[in-house]
Amino acid sequence: MLIAGMPDDLNHGKGAKEASTKLLLDQLSNEYKILQDKIDKIGAFKFTTRGWSLTLVVASCIGATTAKPPPRLLWGLIVFVLVFLVLERTQTGHREIFWTQVRRS
Repeated sequence: MLIAGMPDDLNHGKGAKEASTKLLLDQLSNEYKILQDKIDKIGAFKFTTRGWSLTLVVASCIGATTAKPPPRLLWGLIVFVLVFLVLERTQTGHREIFWTQVRRS
């Protein structure tokens, strides 16, 4: 029986089972590396999103103390904070999906 992606000499004889096991382990290892990279990127994105949110709120509060805008304009900041919150929650959901995949591997 020929196994796709394997040299012919490994498909025949005693080495076939060992070669297919090695191929499976290599594929699982590569999948794990990809998932771990995605999880790391989501963590970095989460950190960046929180930084942007904090920067926006602090800068707006400082600007509000000097410019004296109407209070309802400051309530508009809630929209930006909610957008960042939705982005963070979405990324957290993706991270949980990836962690589930990693645990199964």
